[in-house]
Amino acid sequence: MKRAHIEGLRKSDPITLSVLVQDLVRKPLVGLDPRSLADLFALAGEETLPTDLRRDLRKFQDQMIREIADLPDGHVLQEWLEDLLVVDASRFPSSFRDAVVARGDDIALKPASTALLLRVEEHFAGTAASAVEITEVAATRVQKGPDVLSPQAKKARAQSGERRTTRRAVSKDPARGQWIRADLVERLQNYGSRGLKQAMLVAGAKHRAPWDDLQDAEILAVLRELERLGKVKRSTNRWALSGRW
Repeated sequence: MKRAHIEGLRKSDPITLSVLVQDLVRKPLVGLDPRSLADLFALAGEETLPTDLRRDLRKFQDQMIREIADLPDGHVLQEWLEDLLVVDASRFPSSFRDAVVARGDDIALKPASTALLLRVEEHFAGTAASAVEITEVAATRVQKGPDVLSPQAKKARAQSGERRTTRRAVSKDPARGQWIRADLVERLQNYGSRGLKQAMLVAGAKHRAPWDDLQDAEILAVLRELERLGKVKRSTNRWALSGRW
């Protein structure tokens, strides 16, 4: 089975990270590549991340600990443990290691499972967990400089209809609008009454879109349409499904 993986989580800035982890944290344990699983556990311990992101990561970590404890003994557990052995041990934080090693408390484990657990413990032993390197990206503001055109040049430009910038037309393709609506509703279903910040909602849709030219304006237009239809509500630049506030 193909497992979800995104490289570079440990070195992303908080905004990018908030977008990237949204898809991963909805996956079950067996649907995640061990590398991404280890990275998400490591990030869950980062106090410098935004509050909403920390909450999501810790909720995810708690769920994964339960799923590790519930992995059926036999080939399912054994194959999962074997996958851990091929990942650099420094990638696994202590919280993850403790959850795996705890499976050894089950005295009813099959001998093959116990043997693999011992190999995994040896794999972890003597190798310190690597640190997370969150990148702080400052928001840049584009400042408009002074107009250096002469009065004559300004008049000539006005008469010619020339504009300094040309805004790209927003697509009205029904297929794009349908995809955006489905994506927004699906994501908001996972955030309950607290909803999701508009910036995260927009960035996530652009990240997952099958088109490279999806614009913020297209996504916001769909959000406003859903709001008019009573499907979603907005409060302080956050969006949630109607009936969840």
